[in-house]
Amino acid sequence: MKQEIARILAKSEMNVDDIHEIIEQIDVETGNSVYVKCSEEFNFKVVEVEGTVYSTTRELFPVLGYSGKEPVSKVLRKYGVNTTSITGIIQNGQSQVRQEFGLSDVDFTTKLIDYHGFLTIALNGKGSNCDKVREYLLSMEKKARVDTVVQNGTGFSTSQLLEIGDSIADPMIQGAMERMKNTQDLILLRAKQLDTDKRISALETTVETSLPITAEQEHILNQKRDELVNLMVTNGQNSKQAFAWFYNNFKRRFRVGVYRGIEREKAPLAIDWIDGLIGKEKAKLAQVSFL
Repeated sequence: MKQEIARILAKSEMNVDDIHEIIEQIDVETGNSVYVKCSEEFNFKVVEVEGTVYSTTRELFPVLGYSGKEPVSKVLRKYGVNTTSITGIIQNGQSQVRQEFGLSDVDFTTKLIDYHGFLTIALNGKGSNCDKVREYLLSMEKKARVDTVVQNGTGFSTSQLLEIGDSIADPMIQGAMERMKNTQDLILLRAKQLDTDKRISALETTVETSLPITAEQEHILNQKRDELVNLMVTNGQNSKQAFAWFYNNFKRRFRVGVYRGIEREKAPLAIDWIDGLIGKEKAKLAQVSFL
């Protein structure tokens, strides 16, 4: 996260723009991690469905200092944060949500709140638990700054630098320490001992996996998407809604738009995911045909 988060969190009062800026700077993975950690800390329930962690208004309002569900809903409306209906997630996910939160089979009104909603509620709330959420975000921001300084100053990640520190007991390094006072010189000395071929290989692998998908992969993804949507329509869904459902869930799962920005190495995972959805739709169709 950017250092700007620390400045905003230090304010005694935050406005709409402040909260929106914080939410925008926190990605899905980080947001889910914060959500899960806070659920463990403050003892409320969460469930992960299709790569997104959810809770409910009923779970959140007592621990974040709100008087009831309506004040929470009011804050979400004020900041334009969307919630998700139970029927808006996959069938298996619906069963999982109902079981985790103790909801009846005829409850279609309970709204699911993702990490955007949780952070909005927490940052807008009052009380010790809301303060702890801010402190946790600040600690994450500090770690991000430390990692950036170490990487820029030494060329190593924080974990690599700690590994280097563990190797200081090496007799050669001990002898060098007696003659050298500059920490960076010690790091460079240790770097010369690293396996150069492995470093080059790792770099080549990183470059290869970060490339965008190929034209062939995109063609396969489009074919799979069309097959899935056609099956969903056959099973009774509206074509426009089926496409919208696919795009939204693809973005949530792979954290990119369809298919802009997806890395080449993730294409097989995306194909497998769509194949799984196709299988479920075919099973539904087979069941209807049997009946």
